[in-house]
Amino acid sequence: MILLTAIEAVIILIVFLYLVHLVSHIRNILRAMMARIIMNEIDAGKWDNSNKLTPLRQDGIITGHQQSVLSMMIANKKKLDTDETA
Repeated sequence: MILLTAIEAVIILIVFLYLVHLVSHIRNILRAMMARIIMNEIDAGKWDNSNKLTPLRQDGIITGHQQSVLSMMIANKKKLDTDETA
């Protein structure tokens, strides 16, 4: 009886860890989708380095980390655009 309970506990643990793994994949997919949306907005000219507001956050507040990542994305996009035209 104790062995059966231990096996059930191990199975539940494995299922839980698999669900955590799936959530990690979903977060990565959502992060990639968000990056694509921002890159499309950069292409459309909605962003430059001075922009602090984002339509993705209705309150208009983004963190310093988000701002620095966005600035890097804009700089990389501008660099790629200038490399393509050269």
